[in-house]
Amino acid sequence: MGRSLRILTGCLAVWLVLAAAGCRTTPPGEPAELLAKGRRLFRAKQYGQANRYFGGITKSYPAADEAEEALYMRAETERLRGKGSTAFESYKEFVKLHPTSRFSVGVAVGEYELGVAFLKGEIPGFLFFPASRDQGVDVLEHMQVHFRNHSLAQNALIQASEYHIREKEYKQARDLLERLLTDYPRSHFRLRARYQLARCNYLMNQGPDYDGRLLLTAKRGFKDFLGTARLDGLEQTYARQMEAASA
Repeated sequence: MGRSLRILTGCLAVWLVLAAAGCRTTPPGEPAELLAKGRRLFRAKQYGQANRYFGGITKSYPAADEAEEALYMRAETERLRGKGSTAFESYKEFVKLHPTSRFSVGVAVGEYELGVAFLKGEIPGFLFFPASRDQGVDVLEHMQVHFRNHSLAQNALIQASEYHIREKEYKQARDLLERLLTDYPRSHFRLRARYQLARCNYLMNQGPDYDGRLLLTAKRGFKDFLGTARLDGLEQTYARQMEAASA
C-alpha cells in the first residue's frame, strides 16, 4: 500500500469515527421523560444537549403528545446555537404541522429574532464568514405571512424592506413597503413606509433606466408623506425626512 493511500485510509478512518460520534441515537426514555430532561438542559443553557432530547422525541415519537412542544423547542435551541438555516427549517415544519398551536406566539417571536440576526450578520456561516444576510429576508417574510396579526409582523416588513434599500434592491423594497401599507393601513410605521416608498421610486429613476412615470410617482409619494406628517402633528419626529422630501 502506497504512502498516499495509507494517509487517505487513515483520514477516512478518522472521519468515520467522528461521524459515528456525531450520529447520536435517541436517548433512552419515554417522551415525557425526554421532554423533561430537555427542558432542564434548556433552562441551563446547554442547548446542544437539550436539542438531542427534543430531536429524539420528534424523530422517534412523532405522534406523541410531547412532539409538538419538542419541535418548537428544537427550533429554539437551533436558533440559540446559531444554527440559522436548521432553525428556520424547524420553524417552517412547526407552522406546517401545528398552525393553531399554543406555541405559535413563541414561533413568531423566534422567527422574527432569527430574521433580524441574519440581517445583522450574527448567524455563523462557512468558516469565519457569516451566513448570507439574504436569508433574513426569507425568514421575516415567512413570519409576516404566517403571523400577520402578530405585533412584530409590521416590524418584519420594515426591517426586510430597509435591508433591500441598503442593498440598493429598490424594487424588492418597494414591494414590501406597499404590502405593509396595504395590510396595515393604521401601522405606526405608515409614515416611515411612505417616505421610504417614495424614496425607492425616486432612486429607481436614477441612471440609464430613467422613467418619468416613476419620478412623478415619487413626487406624489413625497407630497403624500409631507401632508400626512403635518396632519398627524409629527413634524418634529420626521423633521429630517420632511426636509429631504421637500428638497
